[in-house]
Amino acid sequence: MENSIFVVMCYELDYENALLVKQNLKELGIDEGDIHIIIGDNHKKIGKTVSYTLHQNFVNKVIPFVLEQEKNFYYVEANTIIFENPRYFPKYEPIHWLGFIHKWNHYIVGSHLVYFDFEKFKEMVRYINKLYIQHLDRLFKNLGEKYGMEIDKTITQIRPHFSNNKQKIRKNTQYQINRNFYLP
Repeated sequence: MENSIFVVMCYELDYENALLVKQNLKELGIDEGDIHIIIGDNHKKIGKTVSYTLHQNFVNKVIPFVLEQEKNFYYVEANTIIFENPRYFPKYEPIHWLGFIHKWNHYIVGSHLVYFDFEKFKEMVRYINKLYIQHLDRLFKNLGEKYGMEIDKTITQIRPHFSNNKQKIRKNTQYQINRNFYLP
């Protein structure tokens, strides 16, 4: 089994969802000691949008934690439901995107579950620090284009939750409309 950890990113208001993700991962066979919940800063309005807060929390909270752990890791958003043990999927690229809502040629919506190879991630951090603040899924797509990424099927859905980006409740319609959903 691979040597990796799961970093569940949440806000104070999402903490209960993060605990549900932790329980979900444990039910899939992940050791509790490999699951880490990080509480990020609450959303701040930047211009007309608040969606860049995920990027800032990734840079300010997740990156320092992961560099300290020195392990491959899965980034997981707190509103995620995971249906298969992510460790069972082979990793051929430094980034393996396992959880999303939509996948188009030019963009991927949702960064619900993304694997990062630690050795390549150390290089990515230097690149990330040179970038402007952007949507987190755009950041991950840019990293994938530069360092290598695989994306095929999603093994996740989202829990209904308040979306700061959309400023409304985001419902779980993914299962009905996502042609990319992995079915074993």
